[in-house]
Amino acid sequence: MLKPIVISLADLPGKAGPLQPAPEPLDPVTWEQLAALEPRLADLRARARRMRGSRFCVNQVWYTQFKPELVRLVGWLRRSGPDLLRTSRAYDVAYRAIYDELARHTVLFRREG
Repeated sequence: MLKPIVISLADLPGKAGPLQPAPEPLDPVTWEQLAALEPRLADLRARARRMRGSRFCVNQVWYTQFKPELVRLVGWLRRSGPDLLRTSRAYDVAYRAIYDELARHTVLFRREG
């Protein structure tokens, strides 16, 4: 019988130590602050905007194309850069701004079957 092995993200190759979320800011976080600190967030939002009028399942596109990029740019999984970008509050603001942009400019439909 095989014994399960427990590893952490810190044990994976190319990872530098355990995840250490930054302290949460006391003041509100704005999209403008985040985009100024990490221009790739603005690029991701612009890409969502360019999908205007497309017909697709928003959640499928979000979870396969957008969210994997977002988690590398902002939130607890970001490995370096300004502390503000490594907070859950910053992640929430960026998530909402980009997801809303994607959902706002698409033709929503229900998948059959």
